[in-house]
Amino acid sequence: MGCVSHGGLLVTPPCGSAPLPHQGREKIVSGGTLQLVAPDPQLRNADARQRPYWAARRGLWYDALDGVSRLVEQERDTPHWRRQRADLLEQGGLMEAALYDRDMAKAGR
Repeated sequence: MGCVSHGGLLVTPPCGSAPLPHQGREKIVSGGTLQLVAPDPQLRNADARQRPYWAARRGLWYDALDGVSRLVEQERDTPHWRRQRADLLEQGGLMEAALYDRDMAKAGR
């Protein structure tokens, strides 16, 4: 579990400790802010194929990513969902994961 600081989330795994000997660098620190929003019945009741788009239009990146990831698993032969997930991953700065999904989509998986 991370350390909470100033209303945001500050993660230092494990919290406040020195790096492990094999890491050979300073401890890893990542920060960000998460906003908790009330559940929306429209999102919950939306069709599974529309849920990622609905969430993305409302700025709910994690919900959009979750929805499209579920579709990647359910419809493994549909490269469209991998491309959609790659777009979301790029928006989040996760370029290596996005590239992997794009490569898998090109391979038809």
